[in-house]
Amino acid sequence: CSLVSLRGSPRFLSRIRLLLEPGEADEEPAGLFPPFEPGLTKGAELWNSRVDYVGSLLFGWRFRRY
Repeated sequence: CSLVSLRGSPRFLSRIRLLLEPGEADEEPAGLFPPFEPGLTKGAELWNSRVDYVGSLLFGWRFRRY
């Protein structure tokens, strides 16, 4: 299973860009509460990542050690 994921990763990693191309416009900031858009949309991905982050913080807080 991991061999299959390693085979497909170079194609996926070649599409990820961390910097804008010269002359490419930056997107508008999403704000504190982005509009909720169901489906495979940018708004849904923003909500998903924010809920995941809050869940990770709460999970870490629950199992913290003093």
